[in-house]
Amino acid sequence: MPYQTLDHTSELSLKVTGNSLEGLFSAALAGTMHILKKPFSSDKLTTRRSISLTAPDRTSLLIDFLNEALYLAYTHKEIYPTVKFHRLEDQNLLGTLKGFSVDSFNNDIKAVTYHQANVHQNKTGEWETKIIFDI
Repeated sequence: MPYQTLDHTSELSLKVTGNSLEGLFSAALAGTMHILKKPFSSDKLTTRRSISLTAPDRTSLLIDFLNEALYLAYTHKEIYPTVKFHRLEDQNLLGTLKGFSVDSFNNDIKAVTYHQANVHQNKTGEWETKIIFDI
């Protein structure tokens, strides 16, 4: 599994990995949505939401991406287990979130924080970061 849940008082964190930057962002989105609503099936992807962001660096872009996905999830009462990136570069992205409507969420995430986040490649070339959620 490309993400692992780690517990903390009033916070929850994920260690996220991916073979590519796109894989890292996709895994981070899946992990975030899994916290909001579990279990869920991604067999019924009926909604699409466009997302376009610019940020000063990769780490900020990831955190902003996840916060925007959370905003859209809460606003539309939807879960987005997958994303199709049309463009993903160090400072900007353009993509389509794919998801479905839900009646409720199992958990509440107040925000995705920048604390300890650092998108980088490890010694084996795999992309990784830690993400801390304010819950």
